[in-house]
Amino acid sequence: MNLMLALNSAAKAITPEVVIKIYLQKFNAISNTFFNLANMAAPLVGGALLTIKNIDFSEFLLINALSYIVALCMNFLIPYKKVQDEKNNAK
Repeated sequence: MNLMLALNSAAKAITPEVVIKIYLQKFNAISNTFFNLANMAAPLVGGALLTIKNIDFSEFLLINALSYIVALCMNFLIPYKKVQDEKNNAK
């Protein structure tokens, strides 16, 4: 869930500059749908991991921490180049 939250936040922050204006509504709808599905599936995955006999709670917390690191790395991989405004260039 943390992974999806981080990616969703990063994607929504740069969406207006990456997605064509006429597709923004469709992108937001799809993005929100996947995010809500992840909110429902994350506890199921967490519960499934905790029921596995070979994984104890400390290993579960380690997996959770690694998901934060993976989310951070994936956010750094998002290509982004800010476009300067014409008015700002004139100044």
